Amino acid sequence: MKAFYLPLLATAILTISFSLIRQESTVAPAPTAPFFNGVFPDSIARWELKPAADGRTFTLPMWVENWPYGGVLVTERKGRIWLVDSTSGVVRKRKVLDLRNTTFGQGDSGMFDIAVHPEFGVEGSPNKHYVYLTYNYLPEDIRNTGDNTFSYHRVSRFTYLPEENILDPDSELVMIQQFDHDWLHSGGSLFFDNEGFLNISIGDGGFYYPHGQSLTQRLYGGILRIDVDKNAEVSHPIRKRADTPEDIPEGWPGEFFQEYYIPNTNPWLDPAGTILEEFVIIGLRNPHTTWYDPLNDEIWVGDVGAATREELSVMKRGDNGQWPYQEGTQAGIRAKPAMVIGNERPPVFDYGRSFGRSIIAGFLYRGERYPELNEQFIFGDFSTHGVWAFDRRDSSIQHLLDVSIHENTLGMISFYPGNNGEIFLTYARQGSSDQLMEIVPTGTIEINAPKTLSGTGVFQDLATLEPTPHFLPYSLNAGFYSDYALKKRWVALPNDGQFNSVNEQVVVMEDLDLSFPNGTVFIKHFDLPLDANDPTTIRRLETRFLVLTSDQGAYGLTYQWNEEGTEAYLLSEGETVTYPILNSRGEAQLVEWTYPSQQECMSCHRRNASFVLGPQLPNLHKLHDYDGTGLEQLNLWNDLNIFREELSDTYISAIRKAVALEDPMATSEEKVRSYLDTNCSFCHQPNGVSDPQFDARMVTPLHEAGILNVAVSGRQSVPGNDLIATGDTTRSEMLRRIQATNGLRMPPIGSNQVDTVFEAVLKDWILKAQLLTQVPQQASGWSIFPNPITDHQLTIQSEHPQTFDLVLFDLSGQRLFAAHQISNGPVNLPLSLSPGLYLLTVTAPDQVPVTVKVSLAP
Repeated sequence: MKAFYLPLLATAILTISFSLIRQESTVAPAPTAPFFNGVFPDSIARWELKPAADGRTFTLPMWVENWPYGGVLVTERKGRIWLVDSTSGVVRKRKVLDLRNTTFGQGDSGMFDIAVHPEFGVEGSPNKHYVYLTYNYLPEDIRNTGDNTFSYHRVSRFTYLPEENILDPDSELVMIQQFDHDWLHSGGSLFFDNEGFLNISIGDGGFYYPHGQSLTQRLYGGILRIDVDKNAEVSHPIRKRADTPEDIPEGWPGEFFQEYYIPNTNPWLDPAGTILEEFVIIGLRNPHTTWYDPLNDEIWVGDVGAATREELSVMKRGDNGQWPYQEGTQAGIRAKPAMVIGNERPPVFDYGRSFGRSIIAGFLYRGERYPELNEQFIFGDFSTHGVWAFDRRDSSIQHLLDVSIHENTLGMISFYPGNNGEIFLTYARQGSSDQLMEIVPTGTIEINAPKTLSGTGVFQDLATLEPTPHFLPYSLNAGFYSDYALKKRWVALPNDGQFNSVNEQVVVMEDLDLSFPNGTVFIKHFDLPLDANDPTTIRRLETRFLVLTSDQGAYGLTYQWNEEGTEAYLLSEGETVTYPILNSRGEAQLVEWTYPSQQECMSCHRRNASFVLGPQLPNLHKLHDYDGTGLEQLNLWNDLNIFREELSDTYISAIRKAVALEDPMATSEEKVRSYLDTNCSFCHQPNGVSDPQFDARMVTPLHEAGILNVAVSGRQSVPGNDLIATGDTTRSEMLRRIQATNGLRMPPIGSNQVDTVFEAVLKDWILKAQLLTQVPQQASGWSIFPNPITDHQLTIQSEHPQTFDLVLFDLSGQRLFAAHQISNGPVNLPLSLSPGLYLLTVTAPDQVPVTVKVSLAP
């Protein structure tokens, strides 16, 4: 059988006819004030983010260093340093160094941290004007030759010119210039310790060669410590230099290891010169951020993980962070060496992909402004945008806030303490300038949501889960996969008996997402079948709430049911419990169920998705059983006047429905796109995560979604794989990720078991899928798609009813088939056409012909 697969210029208007039947109904929720009549608080956030008082903006700000003369120095990734000073009462921003012509800023690379010498500003000291900088260097003439992936990791000294108030670019003294094969895992933090030595964190070299357990090869994968003063009383000259790679491109600069000594108190020393004595800590993967505690002479390290864990460690000189044979509390990618160098130091706290994917270490808070945070370590996660405080004394974690409340957030980059006990951070947004930000309290003392599910009053009967009449039940075409759990859903929309104001109505967005009014409360209840063949044997797991706040935000609450299934209790933190079940084959199996914390809820319910994931138009476009009456949900919501603008029957008919994996009438492509939209699009869409890779939303045409035959660029992806390699399951990265049960798993949270139903559908689609090419812009106004009911038939429609001619050519231009005077309807194609690419030309009277490429699949 052959079928045409073509790009769509508009959604298909064919729908199942019974879904258009309008049935009047008395179903209507009771009058409800916002937040379910005030049962739930407007906000549970104790902390919030606001712009720092200076109000100055930067482009991808990286690190901030207090300036001894007042103000702060701010580095930018692309190679600039700014001095922001308000000591005179007027905020001034001055560029003090510009190395954009030689700074290599791709991937993890760029300009990083800056440190002033401990004797900076001290009269009579030869070091009184010295500032140190680490960055990725690439000469301008080489940068101009193309898109390179190589650079040099540099540590340099610059001289401050007080008369001109700048760092003299001509004064650069390069101490370390090390060839870098990969733009990943650059590390990049600097600090001077109690002995006056400069410490430098550096990554493991990236994918090219993951260093981490060697003191003899390269200066990668740890923390280096050097004496920039070259004081022979406390240090000695370099005895061994790092090995020089043989593959440095011809004509590129050489490496430098010069103008510094090795401290005599470094842990690994050898007078014979057989080891790299710069190391004081080894076994790190990507220590992007570190913080030195001078009171305890300890180094807090945020080590960015690979596939499974992010690590926060407290380390001393001579420690081994255990990478790559260990990743946090789990095994790493290499075998453990027979002889381990140094003292093995596991993290004080590590977390998996349900919590975050790229740790940003901050600092130990010792300010007087917020005594409740005293001696707690502030840190965040670049990918999931959360900020937490870790208390080493009892290993507790306190969630502070989520910085993704700011639109187009890429992620936080670093934290720094203010001189008056403030908590500042740098973060970057896509396509905009960025301010330095401050974390401040909101005034909320505690979460004043009810502590029990019965206390919320949302259910009239906990035994039957019959909700109060304030809640409207709904269901979805394609739900989120949650390890085979059964779900029920309800929503309470604020209303005074009618939905007749902007504070009570739902707005339909351009991408078919829905924007619900502030104070809306969603409920999702989870039951786990203990026997897959007997749906009556269920265990009540949890009831979740999503609440939309008045400040255009949201929060989530999880109530965990007790063993007897008689009550559920509010969780303050997440929890994981293992339950035994019988699968569909009657085999005993263990299901590890994760009850999400409030922060984990918001890892998926993100601002870019308007916080609300499931109830969107394609997913709500279905029949739902309301007290024995099957009603089309969108029609019902229309009748209730829930939508700000009423949806016409024509509009509803044109919506491309999401479909369930079990739908016998749907194609494998429809099933895959629906599944990705529900399970993946909250991250994989523009502004979803820092590198979304592809657009999983159904509204995005397949040929624009970056899914088919597009090389993957994820750090844990297999080189040479495509996201979906059409016809090849072995090279399709998406299949590899949904089959994974470790940190490679996608989606990374919400389930622990492989969705075998989706796995089979995805394999089927991969084997059938054909590359779709982009439709020319001038083709707007036409819909061209395969008839979903009849084989070998093409449906063509125009926004304006008219007749047209159709001609089909092969790629050589030979005319193969023609049809004339078609009246805006289906065209039967010849059965003899072979699989492959063709050109289709549609010509209507007085219009420019439209030509598109189409693919004919077996």
